Amino acid sequence: MGAKWSTTNWPRFLKVMLLTPWLVAALPLIDLADPPPRAVPPKPIGASRLTLGTGIGLTDDIGLEFDIGLMGTGYLVAWPDQRTETASTLWTQVQATHYMPADSEMMASRYWTGPFIRGSIGTELYGRHGWAPGSLKRADFSVGLRSDAHPGITGALGLGWAVVRDSPVPAWHQGMQFFLELMWR
Repeated sequence: MGAKWSTTNWPRFLKVMLLTPWLVAALPLIDLADPPPRAVPPKPIGASRLTLGTGIGLTDDIGLEFDIGLMGTGYLVAWPDQRTETASTLWTQVQATHYMPADSEMMASRYWTGPFIRGSIGTELYGRHGWAPGSLKRADFSVGLRSDAHPGITGALGLGWAVVRDSPVPAWHQGMQFFLELMWR
């Protein structure tokens, strides 16, 4: 039966899947799972973050998108002695998003807009512990709404929960996330 599926359904499967490059700018308004970008002590009193990412995505006609990419994050970190400094991290990310087909729309046969459920996993390549691939691992789940901002550009608002494992320390960080993002496909 498996051989019959692969010979009869592969052409249809390949016809409905679309491989596209993407670029994303994300602004996490709240991310309680995100550990400070530098190992403590001292512990920073706050940080602002902006994430830029790029990769490739696979989109189908039933509301699924699968993305793989690199995410670079820049921080402005505030320390207890009133000074600020910048920091950065580089992550890998694999993400699966499901759009509710009854309430969503596929735009230009390239990407979806509407309510979504998303899950992603990733690992830090560079950042908190210098060049240490796999030292931090992240998994998150979110729900949200994506809409057209401009032809080929979508905006999204999402709410979810994330968990980060810091292997060298060892420590777990978890908490709510609330984000805005713009995506070009």
